[in-house]
Amino acid sequence: MVSTSSDEAFEQLTDLAMRYPQVWEMNGPLTEDIVKAAEDRLGLTFPRSYRLFLLRQGFASFVGGGVNGIHPNSTSDNLVGSLFLDTEKAWERGWIPKDCLFIENMDEVYILLDMSQMLAAEAPIIEVPVGTVPGKVDRTPVSPSFAEYYLARLTEMIEYLKNQGEIEN
Repeated sequence: MVSTSSDEAFEQLTDLAMRYPQVWEMNGPLTEDIVKAAEDRLGLTFPRSYRLFLLRQGFASFVGGGVNGIHPNSTSDNLVGSLFLDTEKAWERGWIPKDCLFIENMDEVYILLDMSQMLAAEAPIIEVPVGTVPGKVDRTPVSPSFAEYYLARLTEMIEYLKNQGEIEN
């Protein structure tokens, strides 16, 4: 059974992204074949909300960062995107465990999906300080799912920009 709160969070994230494209820019969608090829390449099954994100948005750019994903010009035979570049580089260099996906680099902290804790088709988000030895990674979740984490981040960004007078309600 899939977490209802994760599905609801994803729908709310998508709604906010569409209402505030100046804050969250979507760059998709992708096909199921491309997402499956990405899972095969990385040897992992993506959590439900991250898979939905890839299918509907591909990758996202937002004020102050971006979510790693797959470029919409990718094909099953030619996958392009920051998901591969960052995750594979981080695995090769030993920066992150090989059962984690590199979702975002926030300067001093890596945002990862911890696939070792997959439960009910969702994996939690963990934050790993840059320079942490993979065997010493604190796997305490900061959010139960991709959708819930980025919904909270986008909501905070929108509220901040509203308070600064940079966007309207």
